[in-house]
Amino acid sequence: MLCTIRDILNMVDKMAPFKLQEEWDNSGLILGDPSSHVEGVAVALDLTIEVIEKANVNKINTIVTHHPPLITPMKRWETTDYTASLLCTAARHNINLIAAHTNLDVAYNGINVALAELINLLDFKPLLQSQEGAFGLGAVGYLKNEISREELANLLNERWRVSWVKFYGSKADFKTIALCGGSGGELWSDAWNLGADIYITADMKYHQIIEAQRHLTVAIVDHGEMERSGLFKFIQDLQHYLPVKVYDLTDIKPYASAEVMSF
Repeated sequence: MLCTIRDILNMVDKMAPFKLQEEWDNSGLILGDPSSHVEGVAVALDLTIEVIEKANVNKINTIVTHHPPLITPMKRWETTDYTASLLCTAARHNINLIAAHTNLDVAYNGINVALAELINLLDFKPLLQSQEGAFGLGAVGYLKNEISREELANLLNERWRVSWVKFYGSKADFKTIALCGGSGGELWSDAWNLGADIYITADMKYHQIIEAQRHLTVAIVDHGEMERSGLFKFIQDLQHYLPVKVYDLTDIKPYASAEVMSF
């Protein structure tokens, strides 16, 4: 059964409507011909040279990323520029590029819902309602049993495959859990107002952490590792509905592993 880029776009739009994306976002078809035939789909967190090369070697001509490779308009496409070099390389290999970013963050089957389900949150709801047709931003719910910091860290390592967790705040046992995939610093007060014992996210500003940890415990994890886990359900759903093979390239990190030196 033939599958076109338009079919992929329609399926992603059903799962995470593009109209839900933030005004500044650039989700949708970034590069390619809507009528071209799809010979395989790869899903990755970010577009990198490694992702493009892996797709090309496996004769995959369509890459869907969570983070759009292009958001700010570009006037010149010189390959000395990192973004331009990525898009030019993809074009040379006839690879189509699609992004599902903030629309997937707030979708009913999106990043935050998947993260909540992975750690078995019960009766969870969004931290912040966004718009009609969306689940909303973040999630808050409760665990069946109260757990300690160490138990929560082990749970996140097992279910989200995060490699580290930083805790801020004095509370050491948790039952009501709030989370937001990626950059969720501004939602900590929503988590507190909804009775969360702890708020888990990836990016928070210095002063946000100082204020937040006076009211609830904050847990910070790696941005890419957190959102990668939220993409697993998206990949499974794509494979279920599409007549072509869907490859999981979310293990390809956009940056080298950091070396942390403590003194």
